[in-house]
Amino acid sequence: MSLRPHALTVLRRVRQIETDVARRDLADILAELEAIAARAASVEQEVATARQVQDLTVRDSFVRWLDRMRLERARLTDQARDAEARAGAARMALAERRRAETVAEEALARAMAELGKEAAHREQIMLEDAARGFRRMG
Repeated sequence: MSLRPHALTVLRRVRQIETDVARRDLADILAELEAIAARAASVEQEVATARQVQDLTVRDSFVRWLDRMRLERARLTDQARDAEARAGAARMALAERRRAETVAEEALARAMAELGKEAAHREQIMLEDAARGFRRMG
C-alpha cells in the first residue's frame, strides 16, 4: 500500500473539491450561454417588430439601427461560439475530475479493506495465542 488511509482520505476530499469546482465552472458557462441566447432572441424580436414599421420618415433611422442590430447579432454569435467551446472544455474537465475522484475513492476503499484484513488477521493471531495459553493451563 503506497498511501496511508489518512492521505487517501485527504486526496479523495481534494478530488471532490476539484469536481465541485469543475461543476460550478460548467454551470457558469451554461448560464452565460442561456443569457446570450435570451439576448439573441430579444434582438430578433426587436428586429421583427421594427421591420413592421411602415413610416418612411424613420427609414434612415431604421437602417442605422438595423446595422447596429446586425453587429449585435454577430457579436452574440461570436460570444455563443466561444461559450460553446468553453462549455465543451469544461465538460471534459468535469469528466476528468470525476474519474480522478472515483480513482481516489477506490484507492481509499482498497486501503480500508486492507486495514480491515490486517486487523482481522491480528485478532485471529491473538485469539489463537489465547487459546494455546488456555490449553496449556487446562
